[in-house]
Amino acid sequence: MSYNNNNYNQNSGYNQNKKKRSGAKLSPIKIGKGRGMWSVHAWNYSKERGLVTVKGFQNTRSTKYSNDQGEQSSSIMLEIFYHRTGQRLLNLGWIKENTGKIYVDKLGMVISTKAPNGGYFGKINSKNR
Repeated sequence: MSYNNNNYNQNSGYNQNKKKRSGAKLSPIKIGKGRGMWSVHAWNYSKERGLVTVKGFQNTRSTKYSNDQGEQSSSIMLEIFYHRTGQRLLNLGWIKENTGKIYVDKLGMVISTKAPNGGYFGKINSKNR
């Protein structure tokens, strides 16, 4: 039985870290009329859409509500920019105060700023609902 030792120390791609494809950061607004409200910056890269970035903020017109379980949510205005096509959309999202997740129902996506490794911006699934 013979072994080929030529590739013994080479990494064949099995242990490489996956390339990061999304990120998100939620920051409090510290000055002006929006003091105490939130701003968000998020990005996502996919082969189909290319790079998508989101900038959002709460303002004095943001509405707040709570559901039957007592979860507090409020509206947040989002600007979605598709870098590949140059398309810019304005959309309303909902931020859940207890989890910090922002749901963009029109796109079927969620922004989670508390996810490990710099946040997550991607498709809604059962794990992040």
